Amino acid sequence: MGPNPVLVALRSVDRPALPPPLAEPADASPRARRIAMPIDVALILASSTRITAHSRDISMSGLFVLTDANLTVGAQIRIEIMLPGEEAFTEDEYSAKARIARKAEDGYGIELIDPDPALLKALAAL
Repeated sequence: MGPNPVLVALRSVDRPALPPPLAEPADASPRARRIAMPIDVALILASSTRITAHSRDISMSGLFVLTDANLTVGAQIRIEIMLPGEEAFTEDEYSAKARIARKAEDGYGIELIDPDPALLKALAAL
């Protein structure tokens, strides 16, 4: 059996160059590492309405929440989340200002606004 023609082509000096990576849109914000983590999230609207949701993923800069609630993109809210504590089998509650950043079919992207250092430390430990 002869050499694999695909590998021969890839090892060739005159192989086609890889296309350059696509440029990010000018208004794109850098993405933080997402961690798929289902956690209970309370969204507290400016009207003091409390909406219970669940996260799909979470990062140092925000989270995606699954909810069928009708929220306004751009609205500022407060969130309350429970994250694993430093001790085994414990949880700690965190609260933060946030903004509804985008709407998707199954929920909303939530951006954290100036999160507390304790929350950032807990997120970094995930």
